[in-house]
Amino acid sequence: MIKNKTVIRIAAFFLIFGTLAGATHLYLVNTPRKVAIIIDTSYEMERYQNDIYDKVEKLLKSRYTEFALLSDKSLIFSWTESPRPVRSLKFYGPDDFSLITASAYTELAEADSVILISRSARASDLKSSVRNLRVIRL
Repeated sequence: MIKNKTVIRIAAFFLIFGTLAGATHLYLVNTPRKVAIIIDTSYEMERYQNDIYDKVEKLLKSRYTEFALLSDKSLIFSWTESPRPVRSLKFYGPDDFSLITASAYTELAEADSVILISRSARASDLKSSVRNLRVIRL
């Protein structure tokens, strides 16, 4: 008798756990997080390009997430769940964070979070114009 109750409790536990896990997975698949990644492509950052590429590729592997990728000078790609690898950025000129605004890039307004990869001291100035900004300093 005790064995039957134990088996029923274990089966009920796995049934409830499986149902909750499945429901969570379906919810996350249907409502992915939106993350915009901004890369500082100034001359100064060229020597860190392998670190940048590694960091971006690691971020792009996140599940249940759509990505938009921008440089401090242009949009690289907009929202996608299966982004292409990024290994061919052109690093030129000084950093120009004045171009990065939600009015210039709708992706910044739509994003749940924004990540800026930079070494510039001026990178934190963007926090006033871009909401949910996190700066990753290399």
